[in-house]
Amino acid sequence: MDGECALCTFGAQLIDRFDKTGNIRICPVQSPLGRALLVHYRMDPTDPDSWIFLANGVCWTSFDA
Repeated sequence: MDGECALCTFGAQLIDRFDKTGNIRICPVQSPLGRALLVHYRMDPTDPDSWIFLANGVCWTSFDA
């Protein structure tokens, strides 16, 4: 998620609130881990255009995420 975007931050807070299992982890793309994940999945870390969802080594983007 974009840690500098108010809408993204609000969305992340909602996801966290409704994740009763605690299985979902949210990481700002501006963090070292976020940047490394974007690079690994061949996305531009300086211009993230969507959220990504990672499950079992598969990277889902945009509405698929």
